Amino acid sequence: MTFDWQNPNYVEVFADRRRRLARLRSDPKMLATLKKLYANDPALWCNHHGITLDPRNIERGIPSLTPFQLMPFQEDWFAFTLENWRMGKYVLTEKGREMGLSWCAVHFAVWLTTMHRGAAVGFGSSKLEGVDVIGNPKSLLEKVRIVFRYLPREMRAGWTEADGKYLSIRIPETQSIIVGEGGTDIGRGDRTSLYFVDEAEHMANAQSVDLSLSGTTNARHDISSVSGFSNPMAIKVQEGKHPVFRCRWQQDLRKSEKWHQEQIDKYGADVVAAEFDGDRYAGRTGQVINPLHVRASLNLHKRLGINPTGRAVGGMDLSGGGIDLTSFAARRGPVLTHLSAWKPTQMKDSILRVHKTMDALGITKFLYDSVGVGYAAGEISDGICIAHRAGRHIQAIPFCGGEAVVNPTKNFPGSQIKNEDLLSNTKAQVWWYGAHAFANSYRLSQGDKSVSPDDCIFIDTDGVDDVNSLVAELSQATYTTNLAGKIVIEKAPEGSRSPNRADSLLICYSPQKYVMVITRALIEAASAPGPGTAFSNQMHLSTRM
Repeated sequence: MTFDWQNPNYVEVFADRRRRLARLRSDPKMLATLKKLYANDPALWCNHHGITLDPRNIERGIPSLTPFQLMPFQEDWFAFTLENWRMGKYVLTEKGREMGLSWCAVHFAVWLTTMHRGAAVGFGSSKLEGVDVIGNPKSLLEKVRIVFRYLPREMRAGWTEADGKYLSIRIPETQSIIVGEGGTDIGRGDRTSLYFVDEAEHMANAQSVDLSLSGTTNARHDISSVSGFSNPMAIKVQEGKHPVFRCRWQQDLRKSEKWHQEQIDKYGADVVAAEFDGDRYAGRTGQVINPLHVRASLNLHKRLGINPTGRAVGGMDLSGGGIDLTSFAARRGPVLTHLSAWKPTQMKDSILRVHKTMDALGITKFLYDSVGVGYAAGEISDGICIAHRAGRHIQAIPFCGGEAVVNPTKNFPGSQIKNEDLLSNTKAQVWWYGAHAFANSYRLSQGDKSVSPDDCIFIDTDGVDDVNSLVAELSQATYTTNLAGKIVIEKAPEGSRSPNRADSLLICYSPQKYVMVITRALIEAASAPGPGTAFSNQMHLSTRM
């Protein structure tokens, strides 16, 4: 059944469920087969029997109690949770607000304890009232009771209201249990098959919770909206040691760009960026690039009918290992056409991968971060061209963020201040230029016809491997000024990880100065008899940062 999330028809869903239940009751032998099917597919079980309660629906003309129809990202979350529960892993879900993930966790707990014997699921939160308040559907265990009340009796595993006690919900037929804990008591109870920690990034006692749960459960799942970079869950997300499931409002089929703008008008851009967009640096003092401007650039060229023209160039940021990634970006004129990031192996392998991508995109030149681990990238790239590319040369150009600014005596775009007076080095120049270009994209998206598309950055999301991570990385850098009053960039404040994706994009868009390289071939051509076109035909330009 196709479901329209913008105009939901829950009457039809309920009718379909009644028909399915009538068939089951007309042939009770089907029950065993159906339960066997459900035992390995919690998303199917939820789509057939799940329920949610939201009093805010009434103002939209929708009943407060509605069937829980999973969106694609929620089905993916069920698969992610099922796989990692079976493997006994500790996993993290990083989400925007109002994504329905609390209801997903509740339904997974009910499915697990009704479909599997002897299961024990725990819920923990910083405040006990967030875990259980009898009669208050805001609390997690009351949500559990609501789900049980509306399950067909064949699916309740013998549960009755008498089994739904405060902080302890027992399922008689499977001898399973769902428990709740709050505050400093989290993890102090009996062992569990799976433990959900609600809003883990906002927990004051997170470290003591880690110690307690380490001895009581193998499978743990922290679910939270974001809160900066310094809390324990945020650090775990950045470390990359635990599987992470990310979801944002763009995946919620009930929401749209219009809805997003309405939230900004109602609550302000900083609140929406933090609560819904998952921006860990929302509202931060000294933020260089506004995430609202970046999001405005997503596919803007397509909406405005702008075809990408201009130079085709790539940008590469190399990782030093650990949790950092190697990243490659490519653009044609103002349009970012490609961005990918990966765990590096050998540098040669990464450069071979970049060459392959460039061939596919028709690019013959890329800039690379030559500081630190990237110092030899150009030499390795040239060696690959000589050994493997049969004369098809790719030009590798070093970029050094610590060098003096390019075009020092020119004014920074849109200002009357010279580059050398405004910016401390080329790192500051590329980040400040990025902020300027994304701001132009935002102005253009708002109908400002004075903005030239050539002065913008447009992101084609079809070519980007992780748009949300890119937006977050672009918005994480902050700035200060030095004693000379020049802008200094801090790319990774508060222990956040290196913004490799953002670096590769900004290197790709970095201002370039072109100088003529006089080679022996040019000299010979210039001295040859005949028309003076030979020299100009063989002249070529080399990029210097």
